[in-house]
Amino acid sequence: MAVPIECPETTWCAPGVATNVSIPGNTSTPQPCLIGFVCYRGSRSPRGSGPCPSGYYCPPGSLPIECPTANYCPGVGNVFPSLCSPGFYNDRVGGSKCIECPIGYIAPEYGLEQPVKCPAGSVCSVPRRQTPSNLCPPGYFCL
Repeated sequence: MAVPIECPETTWCAPGVATNVSIPGNTSTPQPCLIGFVCYRGSRSPRGSGPCPSGYYCPPGSLPIECPTANYCPGVGNVFPSLCSPGFYNDRVGGSKCIECPIGYIAPEYGLEQPVKCPAGSVCSVPRRQTPSNLCPPGYFCL
């Protein structure tokens, strides 16, 4: 009697699979996990253990990868990370959302890991700014 061997990770196995070599479309072989889902070793369904979790992304043929800095992975089922939009940044791995740029800083471009200090001669008095709010007013100086 043969001893069952778990289906390889990133694939799933229907009843009766007799090989660990995958032939896409042939359900008598291991099949790729559905895009955006996680199939750990021994998965029995194309949805594996469920959708890729929040804060992670799951490219086809991969287990979950923690979302990198300057990106975010919202909700579940992410296939790739998304860059933070201007006005936001993210200095953490595994982020499901970006951080609002605080007062005194700007975030002028996509994919920032840190906000940029407000430029000298400018006022940055509003959060989520891509550019300074105003020039420094007459009679004052702004570091």
